[in-house]
Order: sequence, then structure tokens, then C-alpha cells
Amino acid sequence: MTVIQFSEVAKWAKTDREAGKRIKEKEAIYRGIIEKEAQFRGETLEETLPKIQRSDNKIDAHHLDSFQEIASLKGISVYEVQLDIRIERRGLLVNDVLPNLPPNVEFRFSQG
Repeated sequence: MTVIQFSEVAKWAKTDREAGKRIKEKEAIYRGIIEKEAQFRGETLEETLPKIQRSDNKIDAHHLDSFQEIASLKGISVYEVQLDIRIERRGLLVNDVLPNLPPNVEFRFSQG
């Protein structure tokens, strides 16, 4: 029987709380980026959110092995890695690409 010291359990609980807080913050950032994209599209967040999530899920499906590797290297969850990548990818689109497109240009990510 292995005995786990209370200090170790407390450290794990603290780490879990910190991870939960980081994830909530990243989810809020991701949602904010999607709101900006919805405004660009002339849609509501509720209209845009499912489209974006489907698109991101489709793109992410091709990179799950990489996400798992990054997660193990960083010591974070695969979900948190996905959020980091989605924030970076969508942030680039919303902050750098979309503002420079001519009006009424249709856009979408494509796996090419």
C-alpha cells in the first residue's frame, strides 16, 4: 500500500485549481475572439459559435497527436493545448486578416 503525503495531495489540488482558472480565462478569451468574428460576419454570437466550433473541431482532428505531445511536454491538458492553438489561430484571423479584407468578402478556413 502506498501512502501519499498530505502535502502532495494539497499540491495536486492547488495545481488543479490553477489549471481550472487558466482554462476558464482561456475560454473567455476564445469566446471574445469568436464574438469579434461574429461582428465581422454581421451575425450574433449564437449564430457564429456553432459554425466556429465545428470548423475548429474539424481542423483540430488532424492534429490530436501533436496536441497530446505538446500537453505532455507542458504538463497541461490536451483541452488547454487546443484552447491555446484556437486562440492563436482565431486571434490571427480576427486581428490581422479580417480587418484587411475588402468589404463583403466571404472567408472560411479550409484544410488544403
